[in-house]
Amino acid sequence: MMVVTDERSMPPAAFSITAARNCSLSSAGTACVLGILIFLCMAVVGVALWMGAWMVLPFTGLEVAALAWAFQRLAAHARDYERLTVQGDRVVIELSEQGRSRRFEFNRYWTRIVLRCLRPCHRCRLALCSGGQEVVFGKHMTDAERVMAVRDLRGRLRSR
Repeated sequence: MMVVTDERSMPPAAFSITAARNCSLSSAGTACVLGILIFLCMAVVGVALWMGAWMVLPFTGLEVAALAWAFQRLAAHARDYERLTVQGDRVVIELSEQGRSRRFEFNRYWTRIVLRCLRPCHRCRLALCSGGQEVVFGKHMTDAERVMAVRDLRGRLRSR
């Protein structure tokens, strides 16, 4: 999901792009879905145990553990985001992943935009370069959103 903010809602001459994961379930919804899946697994185990198939129990335990691990990994990345702000002579990139934040600041006029695609508009990689440093941006964007962001950024970085 990408959100573009223009000058009207920010300080003068500012432009911002925020990219975040598309999390369709809240944490309560995720817990509810996990609970239902565990309940269904245990219901199947109960029927299997009643029929005498006791070997189903350890495999179901492994399945439930794998489900819980997968849901925990999703929850750990639910609040990840990337924000790129162009304001005045600065380009600021903020990356937040698993609660750890990193911030990069470049000079607006020295910043290069690099978009590499395997095929036109397919499997694209967007990066901003300045002073020998390259920062990948747009991990949470689709290829079409990356291409659109490059178009917006090229105009913003050149104009004053």
